[in-house]
Amino acid sequence: MEGGAPDAVHGIQAADSRGWLSLTYDSPVFEQGLNNLVAWILSGGSIARNFEPHFAVGRAEDADLLSDFFSEISNEYQISDRPMKRADEAVPSENGAVLGRVLHILGVPTGEKAQQTLSLPSYLHQAPKPIIKKFAGVYINNRGTKGRSQNILKMREKRNDEYLDELIMLFRSVLNSKSITRSGKNIIFSNEAKSIVETQLPYTKSDL
Repeated sequence: MEGGAPDAVHGIQAADSRGWLSLTYDSPVFEQGLNNLVAWILSGGSIARNFEPHFAVGRAEDADLLSDFFSEISNEYQISDRPMKRADEAVPSENGAVLGRVLHILGVPTGEKAQQTLSLPSYLHQAPKPIIKKFAGVYINNRGTKGRSQNILKMREKRNDEYLDELIMLFRSVLNSKSITRSGKNIIFSNEAKSIVETQLPYTKSDL
């Protein structure tokens, strides 16, 4: 608009006013909001090439959880219906591309994740355990399913081997359990590890 500030300036102002630019591990915007949204997109979403983030929402409880995370970053989202047999999708109601750029800087790739060589966000390397617990809880909530035996938990991720190995090491560290293994693209949590997930990780759904 003639005489108005450029879009980039508006974007910076929107991000700054919501606390997205001055982040620390213990800031609620990061710990309760952005960190969880990073985990959500890595486990059930995407960032388009235009930086618009998309969050898969499979159940009403997931929508409530995502709403809590968006509240922490002072933003809102809306649900867009998708074709039958596919989960609904949430997209920001405002500042979508700005949020997408922030999440990209934090370690979320743009485009189709399955076709890329990925690694976990580098901020997790030095993150306090509560941050990693929240990240793991969101990830498992989105991807975890019961195995054929009700006593195990599993997830299938079509990702590069290095990413899967990083993910296993993160889960083992945060759960203090070595009984998490990988078979091809499948990550398997033993009964012991599943019990720890259910009792010690936040955000995990009750029907795992």
